[in-house]
Parts: sequence; C-alpha cells; structure tokens
Amino acid sequence: MFTIIEFFIGYNNDERLSLCSEVMKRSLSISWLPAIIILAAMSLASYWVFLVPIFQEPDEDYHADYVFSLYSRKRLILGREASIAAVSHPFIPYLLKATNGQAVKFAAFATMPKSYGTREFFQSIDRHAPDNEICAHVHTNPFVVAMYPIGYYALTALWLGLLSNLNHNLSFLFFAARVLSVILLTGGLTLSYLIMRELGLSYWPSCLVLAAIGFFPLTSFTGSYIQPDNLSFFIGSICLFLALRWRNNFCKRPMPDSARSNFSIINDPVIVTLGLALAILFLTKYQYFVSIGLAVIATIVATAIHSRISYKRIMVLLAVLLVPSIIAGMLQLWICWGCHVPGIDSKHWHWFPVPTKFKDVLSRHSLQALLAYIGCALERNYHSLYCLDGRTFKSFWGHFGWWHVPLVIVSTTFNDSLRSIIQYLTTAIILLTLASLLKIIVSLFHLVKKSRWRRALYIACANPVINSYFLFVLFMFIFEVITYPSFVGQGRYWYPVILSLVLAAALFAPRVFPSRMLRWQLFYIITIAWLCYSGVGAYYALACIHKGYYEPDKQPVIDFQQLQPVCANATYYIDDFNFVDANTTFIRHINPMTMPLGDDMIIQGWAVDILADSPASAVLLFVDNSKMYRATYGLESPEAVEKLHDSNYRFSGFGALIPTKDIGIGTHHLSMKVVSANGHLLYNTDANISFPIK
Repeated sequence: MFTIIEFFIGYNNDERLSLCSEVMKRSLSISWLPAIIILAAMSLASYWVFLVPIFQEPDEDYHADYVFSLYSRKRLILGREASIAAVSHPFIPYLLKATNGQAVKFAAFATMPKSYGTREFFQSIDRHAPDNEICAHVHTNPFVVAMYPIGYYALTALWLGLLSNLNHNLSFLFFAARVLSVILLTGGLTLSYLIMRELGLSYWPSCLVLAAIGFFPLTSFTGSYIQPDNLSFFIGSICLFLALRWRNNFCKRPMPDSARSNFSIINDPVIVTLGLALAILFLTKYQYFVSIGLAVIATIVATAIHSRISYKRIMVLLAVLLVPSIIAGMLQLWICWGCHVPGIDSKHWHWFPVPTKFKDVLSRHSLQALLAYIGCALERNYHSLYCLDGRTFKSFWGHFGWWHVPLVIVSTTFNDSLRSIIQYLTTAIILLTLASLLKIIVSLFHLVKKSRWRRALYIACANPVINSYFLFVLFMFIFEVITYPSFVGQGRYWYPVILSLVLAAALFAPRVFPSRMLRWQLFYIITIAWLCYSGVGAYYALACIHKGYYEPDKQPVIDFQQLQPVCANATYYIDDFNFVDANTTFIRHINPMTMPLGDDMIIQGWAVDILADSPASAVLLFVDNSKMYRATYGLESPEAVEKLHDSNYRFSGFGALIPTKDIGIGTHHLSMKVVSANGHLLYNTDANISFPIK
C-alpha cells in the first residue's frame, strides 16, 4: 500500500510515465528470456546443420538410408520382403562418393573437397543425383529396419514428401531432413522449460538450466543431424510434461474425496494424450520408452493411489496409458518380422550390439564365470561413462564427427586440465547422488514402517524427471552386461535425457545436505559452471569443426633434395594398413593386405626422432621405391605416448591415403622413411610391406 501511495503522491506525471515505461520494459525483457534462449539455441543448431559436412556425424548415413527409402517407396518397408543391406538407397553411396565421405569418416587427417559448400558443388550433386524411378525400385532393405522402430523415419519421410512439392533436389531434401531435427530440438527445449516450471523451479533457475542445455555442444551436435534421438528428446519431454501437469492439477483440483475417487479417466484429455505420446515414444527408441515410460506411469499410478482412487479405476488408467503402446508394438513387430541382422564374426561386422558372448557365458552354467563376465562389463561401462579417456565421457563433453574432431577449448593443455576437473567433479557428484539416494530410501523406509506407504510411494514416484534419469542409467548398465563387449557407448545416447541429467546433478545430488541455503548455492554453482562450459564450448566447437573438416593440417616445408640420409633407423609403428571401402558394407576385411583396385589404401601409425627426443617433421611413404607419398604428420597419437612413456610424443602420429588406381594391378611393396625433427636428416625404417592390388 505504501508503494502505491508513494507512486501517486511522491512522483509527478512525467516521472510516473517514465517509471511505468521502465517497469514494462524490464517485465517484457524478463518474460521473453526463455524464448530468446530457445531461439538462440535453435539458431546455433541451424548453423551446425550446414557447417558439419554430409554424413560426417555418427551413423547419419544409416539413418538417412531408411528415411530416403521410405520417401522414395512412399510406403512402409516390411522386413520380410527383401534382404537387408548395409546401404540400400542409391542416394547414400552417391553422396558418400561425391563428398569423399568414406575417406573423411575413417581418416582423421582427410578433409572435404575444396569446393564443398559452394553453390556449384551442390548444383553438381543435384544434377547428377540418381533418378527417382531407380530409387523407388531398390530390391534390398535398409539395415536400420531390423533394429530401430519406424517412428522417426516415417515422420522425416513425410516431412520430405511435403517439402518435395516445393523443391525435390537431393541437396535440399538432405538439409531439410536435418532442419526437422532442429525443429524437434526447439520443441524439446520449450517443453524442458515448461517441465522445470511444473517441477516448481522458479523463473531464473529454469532459465539458467535451459541455457546450459540449449548451448551445450552435444545438444547442437546431435540436434542438427538426421538422428531419431531428436524425436526421442521431443516426445520424451511431452511425456514428462503431461505427467507433471496431471500430477499437479489432480492434486490441486478442488473436489470431494468421493468425486476424486470416481473421476472419469477416459474423458481426461491429459491421460489420453499421454497414452498416445508413450506409443509414439515406443516407435522412436525402445530404451527411452523404458526409462521415461516407466517413470511417467509410476508417477501417474502413485498419484492415483495416494489420492485413494479405486483400484478398478487405476486399472482403467493403466489401460488408457498402455494400450496405445501395445498397438504400436504390434505394428512394429509386423514391420520388422522376418528381418535379421548378420552376426558379428570373422566375415561380417556391423555397429549394432549383439548378445553373443552373454549367451555363451550363460550356456556354461557357471556362476563364477557369469559374475566375472558381469564385473568386466560393468567396469567397462563405468570407465566409458565417467573416466577421462572413456569413449562416452569424451563424446559427451565434446568429440564430434566420427570421433576424430575433438573439442579443444583454448589449447590442448588447458583442455586436458579442464577435462580432468570435470572428471573429478563428476565423481564427486556421483558420490553425492548416491548419498542423497540412500538418505531418501531411509526416509521412505521410516514412512512405510509408520504405515504411511501411500505417502512413501507418492514421494518415491512424484518426480518422473529424476526417476527417468536413474532408470536410464540402470538400463544402460544392464544393456552393457547383455551386449558386452560389442556395445560401444556414445555421449549422444544421453541427449534425450539431458534435462534429467542436469537436474539430477544440480538439484538431486545436493539434497544430501540438510541446509536449504547450501543446496541452492550448490545448484547455482553447478548450473552456472555448466552454462559457462556450454557457452565457451559452443564458441570453440565451431572453430574445431571448421579446422577438422575444411583446413588441411599444415605441414612444414622440406627440401627433399637436400635431405641427408643417415644409417640410424627411426622409431615407428604402423598400426593400420587397410583400405577404405568405396561404399558401406558388412564384409570384414579378411585379408587387408589385398587391396581392391579403385579404393584408397589407408596407412596410419606414429614415428619419432628418437635421437632428438622429439617428434619427427615428416613421414615419407614409397611404393615400389619409385612413387613417393608424403603422409600427414603431427596427428595425435596416445599410442606413442603409452609406448615410449613420454608425453612429448603426443602429436607424432601420421596418416596417408594412397589411391590404388594410381598404382595399378599387381603385387607392390611399401617402404617408409622419416625426416628428422630439424628437417635435415632422413632416417630409414625396416618397414617393407608387400601387398597385391586386385
């Protein structure tokens, strides 16, 4: 009241108008902040759509194969109607060849063609693209049909079908499919903010978390390419939001107990919509349906039991939630029935995990062997998730492309120190999370002892966001046990539960402390630190992508005529002598010493100037002692550091792609020489590899 009186008495008309204008401006700027964050994250992801080259994101060629197959055939693809192929649609090998995609995928030192990104380049792709009539009559099925549900692929194919009325060029359709992922990301971020508000998180903390996940490099990376995890993020967020909205509205809805226990479930639009959303989530990816779906259903059922709804109506509630998913499961079973993936053996290889070793251990009927196997699997999964050199850890915090474009913030030294700090903080947060979980379990146990089991059940299940994170962690550990050692973890698997992960670290872990003020201080420390990493990482990620794909490694200028041969041999190791398939295939390179004519040989390894106690300056490869090829030198080589026990050799790796068409059919010999660190001496090596080209 004093403020209102002061406003009318203490100010003249001009001052009141000025104050009102200032208050309105501040109010508008605050209320629009979430929208500004979401639009900025959307713009950043849109830039990634065109920055990252075609098919230079994990498994994008496989996912695009299914999308384009549905788009061209304009119908569902049944698994039993044809055999599966590593790549089915003609667009995929065509784009890989046009962009040098296979070489860039498998060689960290390879870069895109110089003309990539120009209008002329994409016009050439469109001009020579395979004919639509040919694409519609392919007699093999995409690989992904056998493993992934149809949801995302059907949605993207429909999206392309609509846009093809405007432009049916291949380059347009490819980037349009990527843009759909950005749209799904935008929807997921919007729902993430609404979820936090439903959880009772106030405005500014919600904005901080939203910005932290919106600008996180993994979000921009995964949210900008052809990948079903984007639909999982969006639909999973819908499920969490609807469950929280129903929980909050139902608990606050003013109605007598008799009416609350007899309310109509069938006519509840939130429950019906949630059931449909769960069915779509099932048709997107099974693991997110399991983790998010169980958490959401537990929240709904626990709320109903806590509100003393009759068990008969709870069964109806479960039916409304689950029947659409059961129908979706039957549809997916009908689609993939009769479709089989070749086993991983000495002749075939693919990237889908298989339970071969797990079945073998079970067949032994030995508890000791089973426990040893489980221990190895869990140790490997923990190492991948939470250790500095773990594959999931590295790709979650910034490893782009097909693993060989790392995010380097400021410098390699600074980046290594930063990652070490993140690892220690991750370990601390894990311990706090386990302590908080134990504290809550003890509290719930005491409630159950007091015969307040309904209250205990409600508290345990009331937060589907945090529970979905724990269920997903549990799922990943179980999945690792079943598919060990074929399963390879990736950071992007955690993208659909990124909100749950951040809230688990910032909100749940600090609950072990009794002080409310301390808990909120830790929340702000964790969230602001994450936001800082996201902001700085977003900036440096763009530079790393550009350097990794568009800037060839600069090599020192060496006058080969002035090199002085010396008798000493260089220290070296060739760890990869193989060839890059022109097209994606299931077939293993049973005898990699035999090179197909037309494919590129790939030679990778490390070499050092051991006399100078430093990396060399160049590696020269000779075919038949006549043709010389200079390898790209200075690549990161952890193997050299491990072998020689000296971090000075970290960047002593080399790699080269040698076109077999330049060599010709017949048996040839590869030898190797190393240029000293000062660029004046030429070391011999004992490398002498014989290989036939057929």
